[in-house]
Amino acid sequence: MLDVSNELRSPITRLKVQLEFLDDADLRESLSSDVAEMETMVTTLLESARMRHAAASLNLKPVSMGELIRSLASDIKDRLPGIVLGPLVDEPVQADPEKMKIVWRNLLDNGLKHTPEDGPAVSVSMVENPDCLAIVVEDRGEGIPASALSHLFEPFFRPDISRSRKTGGYGLGMSLCKAIVDSHGGTIDLVSSRGEGTRVTVTLFRS
Repeated sequence: MLDVSNELRSPITRLKVQLEFLDDADLRESLSSDVAEMETMVTTLLESARMRHAAASLNLKPVSMGELIRSLASDIKDRLPGIVLGPLVDEPVQADPEKMKIVWRNLLDNGLKHTPEDGPAVSVSMVENPDCLAIVVEDRGEGIPASALSHLFEPFFRPDISRSRKTGGYGLGMSLCKAIVDSHGGTIDLVSSRGEGTRVTVTLFRS
């Protein structure tokens, strides 16, 4: 995937240059939009491929998941419908902080994108057990059809193509989250009902 994505960059760059010479402004604008979407997709593929390749190579250290999530939630505090943080656990677990940031960004972003701006806030809560830490990200948004649930962690799967294009997704976020959580020896589970919302639980086990 890395090789193919890299090879696609050159023809896209040539297309962008040639488009500048089109006399028809409307056609130029339309084609430029399509090329920009292609470029975004290639960039997303490259980053996803790099992360999946590096997922097994972890820089493990004691990480407070509560502190990590507070920091990320603060960065996007102005996005509607907002984020509500329940009691968060600060007792550290062994994890790669940079890779876990990718997981939480994806899950929070999904919850915010698929909940109406005037809907309930996305919530984050934690449950601590002697051998593990469970982190729950839950929204009350549009939910996911039952027929799509078994495919959500597959690369490039999108339960609703039109909705995903509108929100800019390519069906890579959840598969990347699973690759990262799996590399930590944890689990990621998703429960959703159409029209009622989605709950994602990430469980990290203490070594």
